[in-house]
Amino acid sequence: MMQMVSLPGRVDIVEVPYSILDQRAAACLFPLAQQHHISIIARTPLASGALAGHWHEGMKFHRSDWRRRVFRGDLLQQIVRRISQVKSLIESTTPLAQVALRFCLSHPAVTTVIPGIRNPEQVKCDLAASSPGPLSPETLEHLARLWCDEFRYNVRTSIGEEGEG
Repeated sequence: MMQMVSLPGRVDIVEVPYSILDQRAAACLFPLAQQHHISIIARTPLASGALAGHWHEGMKFHRSDWRRRVFRGDLLQQIVRRISQVKSLIESTTPLAQVALRFCLSHPAVTTVIPGIRNPEQVKCDLAASSPGPLSPETLEHLARLWCDEFRYNVRTSIGEEGEG
């Protein structure tokens, strides 16, 4: 069993991948962070753009986009299926990106998110995510169930494994 020793002032913030499609950090890291008053910055809350709401089977990334090397074939199809499952749980009038950001911000351990932006419309969409507050407990429960039942297997939402470089 791992034991965490509190060293005041040594660690104040941890940046970690966290999204609807990658909830691994919530199980062990977030409770420890809360216990030791360490802030969490959720990195890749839009799962490298997958949760922006525009991915579909057969899509192609620009050849200079690193995602072209990672998200293709079966992996792209798997992620598109998972996005479809998430969309079936939310109101169609709410942009998926806002739901994804609100999901991260709904966890009490998460202090802020780093969504990344490419244009002014994304800035407006991302900023609008903070206004409605946390997702409903029912929606959070459905997303947690999806994670436990299906999404936690074969997680791949960012760069860093074989094939990149």
